[in-house]
Amino acid sequence: MIRIVGGIRKLLTAAAICIVSLQIDAAQAKPSYCNRANLTPLKQQKCNKASRGNKNLVLDPDTGLQVVDISSDDGWDIRLKVDAPFSSLVKITSSFDGDVEYAVYDNFYNRKNCEFPLTCYRAGVITKWTPEYLSGVNYLVKTATEPLLSPIDIKHLGNTYTLYGEEGKFILPNSLIESIKTEKNPSKLIIRMPRPKTISLCPHCLKFKIAQEFPIHEKTVSSLSKLFSKTTSKWMPPKIELLAQTIQSDINNQKLAGLSLPKVVKLISSGSIGSGFLIGDGSYIMTNRHVVGRSRSKTTRVEFSDGSYDQAKTVFISSKEDFAVLKLKSRNSRSPLPICYSTYPVPGQDVLVLGSPRGLSNTITRGMVSAVRQAGSDFQSTVPSGSTLIQTDAAVNPGNSGGPLVNTNGEVIGVVTFKKSGAEGLNFAISIIDILEELGVSRPDVTKPVNACGNYSSQN
Repeated sequence: MIRIVGGIRKLLTAAAICIVSLQIDAAQAKPSYCNRANLTPLKQQKCNKASRGNKNLVLDPDTGLQVVDISSDDGWDIRLKVDAPFSSLVKITSSFDGDVEYAVYDNFYNRKNCEFPLTCYRAGVITKWTPEYLSGVNYLVKTATEPLLSPIDIKHLGNTYTLYGEEGKFILPNSLIESIKTEKNPSKLIIRMPRPKTISLCPHCLKFKIAQEFPIHEKTVSSLSKLFSKTTSKWMPPKIELLAQTIQSDINNQKLAGLSLPKVVKLISSGSIGSGFLIGDGSYIMTNRHVVGRSRSKTTRVEFSDGSYDQAKTVFISSKEDFAVLKLKSRNSRSPLPICYSTYPVPGQDVLVLGSPRGLSNTITRGMVSAVRQAGSDFQSTVPSGSTLIQTDAAVNPGNSGGPLVNTNGEVIGVVTFKKSGAEGLNFAISIIDILEELGVSRPDVTKPVNACGNYSSQN
């Protein structure tokens, strides 16, 4: 009797999976064979169904691309469904604040035992691609979706890009974006996960394995090539002038936090939370590119340590070094953080990270410089070869991105950029010197002796 009940449970489970599979099918893009003549009745039916889904294509005035315009994709990673075909360009225009996001969705699945409906099931991966990031989930049914584990490898045109992420979301490196954007004919794009994934519906139920390596459809790659070509553009660097500041040397962490945190901000952009800091004359904010995105029209909410807030507009994006510069809309006078623009840090030097990890404003963590290294091929997924990376064991979490890495005088030595997940204490910041060089910022004129970083000391 127990075996019979168990067998019925498995059959019902498989039937439920088939129903979910039909929902996933409904959003598939138009197959490539639809342009051929003399199709079988089954293939013709699929093409007609896909064509009905593509009637919503409209010309997007901002990019000149044919897109499917929707107002939200909330819950796509749980419902496994979006109101647009897979592999097609999608423009998501928020009905709440008018923010715009472009994306392409892809679905890879394994079909097993589908000759008999009650033994049919599907297991696979759905991915969402934007000009900024890749997000994905393993799926079986609604109750069995899990984010992609970090790290993942992406193989394209003979190169392998290792991406580290959090909760199934991975920032796309500029080198991969350029590779996809410039290819003339769509080629294979393959994602490899850390290890084969097994998903179980419940204890003692059927278990299913997700493929460790899976391809992205060529039509998806073609759509991404078009999307990346239209959403990347050149930016003119803003005119930022540095001033040598008078700093207090040898102060304790409590006093340093009191002096520095008012100059560090929390940034909220399209639901993404990151950090930044005031620079130049105090009207500019330095942060990561992946915190605010590439849009020229998007505004970012800026929250200060005292609870006040403002709006800022993106005025410069560097996909090369993954940083961005924002300009505050208000003209309130604010004081910037001092910058260490004359020398790189050294291993063993004490440092602090300031920012909003997990959205918790006014957070400070302490560590030391573990190493200062030139990025090589092993870092091509994050920054270009030759960039100066500051490695630190100071705690870094999602939300710290874009915040300052400072020395014990409160002078900025780097911009926190990424951490290697699956390891402890492997956190990285891009050197502020490299960033200033790309922006073309000149050293300030000084009128008296300065310290090693180029600022005045209160002891002088």
